[in-house]
This record gives sequence, structure tokens and C-alpha cells, in this order.
Amino acid sequence: MLDEVVSDRPAAILSSDSHDLWFNTAAMHACGLDRSTEDPDPGSQYYVRDAAGWPSGHAVEVAPIMTMLAALGAFTEEGIRDAQELTLTPAPSWGITGYLEAGILLGPNQNAQPVYEDLVARDNAGQLPVRIVGTVWTRQPDDDPASVVATLRDWNKRIKSEHVTISVQKMWADGTAFNGGALLLAPFEDSKDGSPGQMTFPPDHIERQIELTQLAGFDSHIHIDADGSARVVLDAIEAVQRRHGRGTARHTVCHNTIVHPDDVKRFAELGVIANCTPLWGTDYDGTFYDTYLAKLGAGRMEERLYPYGDLVRSGALVTYGSDIPGVRISEIAPLTQIEAAVTRKRPGFPGDRALVPRQRVDLHDALRGYTINAAYQLRLDDKAGSLEAGKHADLTVLAENLFGVAPEEIHNVPVKLTMMDGRITHDTR
Repeated sequence: MLDEVVSDRPAAILSSDSHDLWFNTAAMHACGLDRSTEDPDPGSQYYVRDAAGWPSGHAVEVAPIMTMLAALGAFTEEGIRDAQELTLTPAPSWGITGYLEAGILLGPNQNAQPVYEDLVARDNAGQLPVRIVGTVWTRQPDDDPASVVATLRDWNKRIKSEHVTISVQKMWADGTAFNGGALLLAPFEDSKDGSPGQMTFPPDHIERQIELTQLAGFDSHIHIDADGSARVVLDAIEAVQRRHGRGTARHTVCHNTIVHPDDVKRFAELGVIANCTPLWGTDYDGTFYDTYLAKLGAGRMEERLYPYGDLVRSGALVTYGSDIPGVRISEIAPLTQIEAAVTRKRPGFPGDRALVPRQRVDLHDALRGYTINAAYQLRLDDKAGSLEAGKHADLTVLAENLFGVAPEEIHNVPVKLTMMDGRITHDTR
């Protein structure tokens, strides 16, 4: 189908969540793919193939996708600089003073070191407009947990500046439930083969990675997309705590797309931070409501889908983010995400069906998720996240008091001023 539209040059199109890739024959040839090409992680991260074993134009999950995109030149230092002009540079205009960099992709080996070194150089030159907490990530089952931690320890010591630190281990414990790359406690209602899906890493590997990360004094940031995956990861954290205690660890489980109620309450019990993307808890793209209803059924959807309100009410520490490129660049803005958390509707679509409306959070909790809670997650709470004597003057000034604005209008409130360390980084007064 794609060859009929583009046949004279390589073409590759990412799905909206970046966990599937559609590519044409020219892209396949440019990347050297043929039927002898092995799948990076058979059954979990792979190329969909035709009857003869040839890749058919669909790559599932991140390992084959990143291999192809790197071969096609998508992840270059020049490309990253271009991307930063669309994201990092305008961040203060959205009211952002700091963020977690949850995975830089550079070149065929995905070695992010040169990008972090460039950010440090820009910071030392006074050109960085936000604080950045960086990560060393793992997403391949044959990655060695000890080597991952060794790299984190090395980068944490060598690559740093006043506003840049690399202190988090990012782990893609699974992919997405939609393509079978995440583990469900029970198969989807419309499953054709009855499979509950699977995770990227086996449970013992996940537990070992968390353990070594914690013992080295660092925090984990773990991607999960389904209730089975959530349980496996929480079990792993609990097992590590049984052996070593909680210590000072601030581990985070991110996305929390589908979580069983029995596991929702475990976040607070284990001291695990729940990081969420509020826009996903809406009828995103006008498709999420019907898609999840068909896949989960009304009962499971109501009970487990994006349980952001339940997490707050359970006492868990909840933070929010955009998971770019999981949303559009224009949707990175915290006020857009905050409105979605408060309404469970897409900003700009007041007539939307709210997606599981009981999971709404109040504005106060939504603001905490983007301020003091987020600062705590990133170990910046001694510097930022609240306006207190002794902290740095990281702040955002809005044109209106959000508590006096209709919830459906929050995303339209202008950001008038943003400061980091008392230095103005955005000003439209």
C-alpha cells in the first residue's frame, strides 16, 4: 500500500505512540532487510513477515524501529538539534523550568553521550533555558544490568553542569498492549488468539536491574503499559525492598495505562511514584474511547483504564508529563495536560465524552503533579517545585488564576513569564 504512494525513495511512518513503524520497499532495501534478517527479540520486537519470510512493511516495537530509523539517518546530532528547536527552545514559553529526558536516540548504537555533552556545554555557556535530568536507558533483553548501571555511574560523574545531571535508569519493561508488546492480566476482548501479550524483559531481569540501580544510589524510571506488566514491576520493586529496604530510592513507574485496583494501592505502600500522561486519559485523537471499550469491555475500562484519580486518592505520589513523541509537540504544554487531567476530555473539545470521568483529579492535585511532586521525583525538591525561602526562583506566571477559569479553558491561559534561577527565560508582559 505504501509503495503505491511512495516508491522512488525510502519512506517510514511511525504510529502515534511510536511503537509501530510502516515502511516501504525502498526503506527495506536501504536498511538491508531481507528474509535472512533476524528479529531483534522474536515474538516481542520483530518484523511482520509474509508467507515466504520477507519483512512485509511493518516493524513492531522499538528495537527494529530504532534500527531502521537510525539506518535511514533519523537520529543524527543535526537532527537532534533540529528537534530541540521545536521542544527544548520553546519549553519556557509553555511554563516549563525543568524536565526528565527519558531517552535520547542517537545513531545506530543509540549512544546519547554526545548529546548530553552538548547540553552541558550549552549550559556552561549560559544558553540552557531549563533544568534537565537525564537517563541511561535499557530496552534489549540481552542488555547487562551491571553494564547499564556502570554507564549510569560514569555519566553521572563526568557529564554534568549546574542544570544538567544524569541520575536515572530508564527501562522499557514492556511496549504497548495494542500490539502485544505488554502483558495483560487477561486478554483483550477482541483478541483473536487469546494471548495476553508479553513483556520486553523477563521478571528476574527487571528485578536485577532495579536492584543494581538502587544499590548504586540511583532511581529507576520504568515504562509499563498494561496491568500484567504493572504487577510484574511492582512485584520486582517489592522483592528488592524485602532484601535491601526502601532506602532513599525514588523509583517511578510511568504511563500506567491499565492497572488493576489491587496494584493501584501498592504504589503508596511501596513508595513508588506514578508518572502519568493526562492527555491519554481522554478520547485522544477521537479514537481512544471506542478503541478501549472494544478491547477492554465497559467493566474493565471503568475499573482500570488510566486510573489517575484512583492513584491520587490512594495516597500515591503522582507526577505528570507529555511523553513526547507520544503526543504532538503542541501538546507538551503543562496547561494542556493539566486540563486533560481535570476534565478527562481533550482540550479544545468540550463536547467530548469524558474517558472514565471518575478518574478526574482536582486542579490542586494536577498542579502538584507538575510542581512539587515532579521536583521530588527528579530530586530537585530542595531547589525547585515550590516558592520557598532558600530555593531557586524557578517559577511561572500565568495571565489568569486557574482556580477562577472554567476547566475547559485552562489550556488557553497565556504563560506571561517564566524564570529559572531568577533569570527570565520567557516574557510576554
